[in-house]
Amino acid sequence: MAGVVSIQFGGAITVGLIDRLGVVWTLAARNVSAGIVLLLITRPPVRRILRQRGRLVMGFATVITVNGLALYIAIARLPLGVVVAIAFAGPLTLTVVRAHSPRSPIYALLACVGVLLIVDPFGATEDFDVIGLSAAALGALGWAAYLLMSARAGDVLGGTDGLAVALALSATGLLPVALIIGPAGEGAPVLTVAVAAVAVSSTAFPFAMETLALMRLPIGLVGILASTEPAVAAVTGFLVAGQALSLSSVSGISLIVLASVAASADAHSRVAFDDFRQPTIT
Repeated sequence: MAGVVSIQFGGAITVGLIDRLGVVWTLAARNVSAGIVLLLITRPPVRRILRQRGRLVMGFATVITVNGLALYIAIARLPLGVVVAIAFAGPLTLTVVRAHSPRSPIYALLACVGVLLIVDPFGATEDFDVIGLSAAALGALGWAAYLLMSARAGDVLGGTDGLAVALALSATGLLPVALIIGPAGEGAPVLTVAVAAVAVSSTAFPFAMETLALMRLPIGLVGILASTEPAVAAVTGFLVAGQALSLSSVSGISLIVLASVAASADAHSRVAFDDFRQPTIT
């Protein structure tokens, strides 16, 4: 649970940094910092991986980059809790599909109703942001793709070596673009250091907590705890970034969390914890 809070707390701080630095600069700084941390932690054989599984890690890096850009664009335009709730529909869909439970349609229906309450297409006001909602929906697809790629890389390369190399490649591709575009506002050096600090705290610490949890707790329980991410994001977004949510959005987030917790409890050990893991860049 501490890892979930750390990730979402970092996301809430990132909201203000994106406003000051821009999406590309913030994501590049975060991926560079997180990539260095993961490389130092895992110490993968980078050259051998690139030589033998270059296409796999390049594809993984592309997914990480696109997913990160989509989520950061959404975070720049919508409350954090709303973005995480909509994006969480990606891993939730994987969980429901792979659980093969007769109750899966119920979980899917709850999640769909939750998303509709958040989007509120029939009571749309000036707060209805098509670009932000579209980016969040792309983030849901990207999150699901990230999980599938992560599982594939884990099977082929073992452990988190593939993730570390792919994140480093993503950072390598983003950095030149960020340098060309430049930061959106003033105070870039100090704020970039802040991004790096957030990246380290929301990468290394959750990584350690996740490993400890998997060692000491049943997988099903870890999945249930991870299912609270949308709710944690809503709370941290309110406390850190001052993002108030409408009653409709709170209701929608609650339904998505309920669907995820129920699906996780129903699946038990049949669904791997990787189906709930938050992307390092989000």
